[in-house]
Amino acid sequence: MRRVSTLTVGLLAAAISSGFSASAQDRACRVEDTPTGAKVVGGVNAHLANWPGIASIQLNTQRGAFHVCGAAAISKEWILTAAHCVEGFRVSEQSGRVFAFEDAGDGGPERKIAAIRVQLGTGDLGRTPEGSQAAFVTKVVTHPAYAGAEDIYKGADIALMKLDTPWEGPLATLSTDATTDRLSKAGEEAWVAGFGNLLELEPGQRTKWQNARNFALAAPSLVLQETSAPTVAASVCQARLRKASMLEGYPADYQSLIVDKTLVCAGLEQGGQDACQGDSGGPLVKYDKNGCPYQIGVVSWGVGCGRQESPGAYTRVSAYADWIRTYVPDANFVQYAQVPPPTRGVPDLVSSVQHDFDTIVKDMPVTLVNAAGQQVSVVENGQMVDLKVTLPVRGKLVLFDYNADEVLTQLYPNPVEAAGRWPVREAGETVFLAKDIFGEPGLQAGPPLGPQSMIAMVVPEDARLPVSPQQGFQQIDAPVDYITRLVRTALRQQQTVRGLFRIAAAEAGEVAEAEPEVRSETAPPEPKLAMGVLNYCIDSRICGTGNDEPSDDPR
Repeated sequence: MRRVSTLTVGLLAAAISSGFSASAQDRACRVEDTPTGAKVVGGVNAHLANWPGIASIQLNTQRGAFHVCGAAAISKEWILTAAHCVEGFRVSEQSGRVFAFEDAGDGGPERKIAAIRVQLGTGDLGRTPEGSQAAFVTKVVTHPAYAGAEDIYKGADIALMKLDTPWEGPLATLSTDATTDRLSKAGEEAWVAGFGNLLELEPGQRTKWQNARNFALAAPSLVLQETSAPTVAASVCQARLRKASMLEGYPADYQSLIVDKTLVCAGLEQGGQDACQGDSGGPLVKYDKNGCPYQIGVVSWGVGCGRQESPGAYTRVSAYADWIRTYVPDANFVQYAQVPPPTRGVPDLVSSVQHDFDTIVKDMPVTLVNAAGQQVSVVENGQMVDLKVTLPVRGKLVLFDYNADEVLTQLYPNPVEAAGRWPVREAGETVFLAKDIFGEPGLQAGPPLGPQSMIAMVVPEDARLPVSPQQGFQQIDAPVDYITRLVRTALRQQQTVRGLFRIAAAEAGEVAEAEPEVRSETAPPEPKLAMGVLNYCIDSRICGTGNDEPSDDPR
C-alpha cells in the first residue's frame, strides 16, 4: 500500500529479475487462540479463520506466479479489491480470461504479460491445503470515479473481479453504512492483513521475494500477516497525510487532499504497524457482537509504510455499498443489530488487552465508592465519590480519566501530587485517589454527563514508557492510539519471547522463506504489568439507575 503507478508491471519486472529460488459459506468468527500479540503488538502470522474470504491476486506467468495485491471474496463469484491493483488488466478476446497487459513501447498494440489468478483458502501461499482454490478472472469492474494511480488521493480506489470458478469457502462480510462503520473521533480498534512487504522498501530497493518450496510461486510474505491499526479521526488524518506528502515530495495536489466520508484512516501515531506494498486491495476489519469480522476498508495508499504520523488511507467500503450491490446483489452486509453500540474506544482496548494477554497482564480491581464506602456505578451530578484501586503487582500506579466527550486525561502521576516523587507501591496495596493521592475528602462528579471510564495501570519501576508526571492533567490526543502505544511498549519490555513480535528490522532482510512460528515451551514470566478499567455513569437520567445497587460490602 503506497502511492503507486503501473504497480502491476513494476512488481512483475522486479519478480522476474529476482527469479524463483463450519460449512462453506458460513461466517467465520475470531479464533480465540490467536497468537499472543496479534491485536496490539506488531504484525504476526494470522489465523486464516479470522480472515474469511482473504485472497491473493497473482500474476501467472510462464516462470511462475507472483503475488501483487490482496482482496476478499464477497460472494461465490466476486472478489473486492483496490482499483489501482487492476490497472492494466483486460479481458483477452482469445480466452475470455483477464490478463495483465503492458504498452509495447513502439506504438503497437498492448501485449499480454500474465494471466490473472486468484488464490483463496490459504494462509500460507507456499501450501495448498484442502479447501483452498485457485481461480482465473473473467471480468474486472473499476469504480467509474477512480482517477488513476497518479491521482489516487482523489478516492474511489475500489474494484470488483469475477472468478471463473465459484468459491465455496468462507466469505467476507461488509459494512453497510456509517452506523455499522461505527467510527469515533477517539479511534477504534481495527485490523489489517496481507501477504505484502514486512518492511518499507528504500528508494531503488526491490521486493525481497519469499519463494514457495514445492512450486513456482513468490510473494513478499508467503504467510498471511495481520496487525492492529487503530482508526484515526478524519481531521487528524488529513493534516498528517498532507504533511507527510509534502515531506516526501509528492505533487502539490496531495497537500490539499480531503479526507471525506469515502475514506477511513488507520495506523499508530508513532508508526510501526501498517499495511505495505503488496497489501493493497486487502481488508481492514472490525468485529461484531459475536466476534465475527466485517470489512470497513480496502487498503489503498499512504506515505511509506508504518511511518510516524503517517496513517494509511483505506477506501471506505460503506461509501460504495450501493455500487457493490449493483454487481453483487448477494454480497453479505453486516446488520446494524449485529454491531456493538458505539465503543468507549479506550476502555474496550484495555479490556481486549486484559483478555489477550491474560498470562502476562494482571487484572486490576477498580471500583467507585460513595461517601459510605459502598460500591456504585451510577452517580449524580455533584455527588462525592472516590476511586479505589488494589494493586495486584508491585510497581508504579498510573490513572487515566476518559470522559463522556471521549477525552483522555492522565490523572496520576501529575506535576502536583507526584512532583519529584512517583512512588513504587507494593502488591496488595489499596489506594484511594481522592483520600490517599489528592488529599481530599472525595471527587465531585460533574460535566460532561453520561458514560465515563477510569483506566488504571501498574507499570514496572524501571519501565521506559511515554508516561511522566509532566503529562498530568493534560488532554491526550488520539486516545486509542496513545493507549495502544503505551501497552505495546510495556509488553515489549516485559515479554522477551521472540515469537510474540514481528522479526526486527535488522533481521528481516535475512529471511528468505517463511518459517513456522515457534512457540516457547517455557512458563510465562511472572506478570509485572496490571490493567483495570471501570465503566460508570454520571446522571441516572441518562444511564438509568444501573444494575449495581448500593451494597453493604465496602469493596
